Amino acid sequence: MILVYSTFPNHQSANKVIKIALTKKAAACANAWQVASTFVWQGNISKEKEWAVLFKTTKSKVPKLKEIIISNHPYSAPALLIWPAEVGQSDYKKWLYNCLK
Repeated sequence: MILVYSTFPNHQSANKVIKIALTKKAAACANAWQVASTFVWQGNISKEKEWAVLFKTTKSKVPKLKEIIISNHPYSAPALLIWPAEVGQSDYKKWLYNCLK
C-alpha cells in the first residue's frame, strides 16, 4: 500500500479531488481532516486552516493519483508526499487491491 498526503485550502476542494480519485480508481480510500498549517510562502511565515487528505492506493496507481491531484489542485505548489506503508491486516489489503481493479 502507498500513502499519498496533500493539503487543500478548504473542504470543497479536498472533496472534489477525493471524488475524482475514487471515481477514476486512483485511490481506494481517502481520509480528510482539518489542520492548522504554518509554513513559509513567498518569504513570509503564514498560518492557515487547511484540509489534509491521506489517500490510500497502490504503487501502480501513484502516477494516476499524482496527475489527478496536481491537475485539480487550487494551489500552484501543492504538498504531495508519498510513502510506502505496511498493511497490517490481509483482508484490508485484499479490499484495497480489489477496489483499484
